[in-house]
This record gives sequence, structure tokens and C-alpha cells, in this order.
Amino acid sequence: MFESLQLKQENVLMYMTKMKISELEKYSVVKRYNATNETDYQRPPMPAHYRKIAKYFMTESKPILPSAIIAAMGKDDYEYDGTNLIIKNKIRIVDGQHRIEGMKCLKEGYSKNSIDRYKELNETFDLPVIIMVIEDPNDLIEIDAFINLNSKGKKVRTDLAVALKNKKTKSAMDNSECCEVDDDIKLAISMEVSNKLNGNPTSKWYGLIIQADEVGNRNEQPISIIAFSRSIRPIVDRYCELKLNNQLCAEKYEEIVDDICGVIENVWKCVEERWSECFNDDGSYNSSYNICKGIGVNTLFGVFSEVYDNNVTGYDNFKEILNKTEIDVKDWLVGGTFTGYASYQGFSLIKKLIKGQLSRNEF
Repeated sequence: MFESLQLKQENVLMYMTKMKISELEKYSVVKRYNATNETDYQRPPMPAHYRKIAKYFMTESKPILPSAIIAAMGKDDYEYDGTNLIIKNKIRIVDGQHRIEGMKCLKEGYSKNSIDRYKELNETFDLPVIIMVIEDPNDLIEIDAFINLNSKGKKVRTDLAVALKNKKTKSAMDNSECCEVDDDIKLAISMEVSNKLNGNPTSKWYGLIIQADEVGNRNEQPISIIAFSRSIRPIVDRYCELKLNNQLCAEKYEEIVDDICGVIENVWKCVEERWSECFNDDGSYNSSYNICKGIGVNTLFGVFSEVYDNNVTGYDNFKEILNKTEIDVKDWLVGGTFTGYASYQGFSLIKKLIKGQLSRNEF
């Protein structure tokens, strides 16, 4: 039983409370990604990360962790009498697993006297905990919270969570009705296109995109699925506007994904023709160049999206821009002109240079 304050944000019910580390161990669980059925989204904790937290507790005389542990539970997992929260089933950790593991590490003998330190902290150290109530298991609130908390400032990969969100978005679509193509659906389409290109042996992108459940090899795979899906998003947005009038029926979903895959392949064929020296002799990825990395795909797909008109003239206009540009193979080299421009501001400058809106002296 935990004394708690009830609050609400945008119709999401929450409870704010405090727990000792032993209580969190007892009443919480981290739902880790299951590759077999592609459920859940948490990665295993990183030892280097949680050991730093353990070291902090061992070396700091007055440690403080004011940020709340964020968790979630279902509507049947608790009781609340207006003051006290009774947790009937374990709460799911959304954010804070490394803090918990860091303190558990002390108990498991991190260093001399660490077990005694754990016992001391368990008596004196309160951890703030905020628990969201997820009434519908298919709701995206919990996943969105994880993505928002970990994609801004933290070095935590959120691709598993994004992949799960897209899976739920797709499954929630009604086959019998058309719906408005919102940001969640566009993101799902972008991820699905990225997956298909990566898994298609005939695609130029076959095996090059690091998947959500892969560590990846940067010498062989130039870009993550999150980064690639973001780079093609302007094309997906334009496609939905031109071809779908921003309306989509679930029964047409796979057909649309295949169609956009074709668009991406055609665009990349134009790129390869213009800068063939940036690729190996057989047309495969050459790690000496940035053209297949974020710098290349964000700028080049971005340029195409601005001339894409659902017609062959869109490709002709794109080819004309590439043929006119003064950008050379050397500019795409790792360590070359564009290295250091891997930001949205940098992508914008490279796009202007490609389109002739910016001279080399102005770049």
C-alpha cells in the first residue's frame, strides 16, 4: 500500500508516489523485447550505464536522483481509496530501468561494502514514481511516453518501441473503412517501406538498413531503420497527398507500401547514375562515401519530394537537378565537404547547394 496523489493529463490517469528500491524490485517488471512474436520494446540494460549509477551511490556521500521512475499499469492492476494505492499486479517500467539496476547492482556485490550501502539506501532513499493507467492494452500512450522520454537528449535507442507502435497502428486500422492518413499512419508506412526494401534481395537497399532488433555493422550497413524511415518521410507525405488525398483503406495498405518502394528504388537509380563512383563496381554500398548515410538520403530524398508530381516528369525534373548540380563525387567522401553537416540544418544547406540556390562560396 502506497500513499499516492492522483492526477490526470489529457485524460490519462496517473498516480504519483514514492518507493524504496526493494519495493520497486517487488512490485515492478521490465517487459523486454520478444523477437519471436515482436512484443514489448525495452532492450536489456547496459552494464556500463547501470554500473556508473552503482559507482555514483558508492562514491557520493549525498546522492540524489530527483527524476521520477515512470511506469504503467492496467485498469485492473490496482485499487485506490483516495489516499492509498494498492498494487495488485506488477507495474511495467517505462523509464528508469538503469536506475533500478544500478541500485540492485549494489546488492549483488558491486564492490566492497556495496551490500551494506544497498541496505542503507533501502532504508533512507525514496525513489519518486509516476504510474500511468493504460485502460486499453492497444493504446499507444505507454509506447509514446517511452519514445518521447528517450529520444530527446538520452543516448537510448527507441527503434523497438517505434516498431511496436507501427505494428499496433497498422492492426488498429479497419479493413472496411477509409481513414484519414495521420502522422502515426505515415510513420508506419515509412517503417514498412524501409523494412521491405531491406528484405528484398533485388533492392539496392537489401541488407543495408539496420533493423530495430539488430546491433548493426556500420561498415556494411550505413543507416538505421529509424533514420532511413525519417529520410523517406517527405516522399511518403507527398505520395499520400497526391495519390491518396490523405485517405487510406487498410485493404490497400500493402499495395501502397509496394508502390512507394518502387518510387524509392527509382529515385535511387537516378542517384546512382549521377554519382556512380560513390558505389562499388557492382553498384553496391561503398563505405568510403556518405551518400547512403543520413547526409545523402535526407538531402536527396528531400530534393525529390519537392519535385515529385505523381508523373514521370517528377523523375525527369529530379534528374535535371542532379545533372545541373556542381556537386562532385569528392563532396560525398567520408571526411569530405559534407562531413559535419549531419543535422537538419546541414541537410537544408546541402539541398540548397544541390538545387543551385546556394553557391560553393556561400556554403
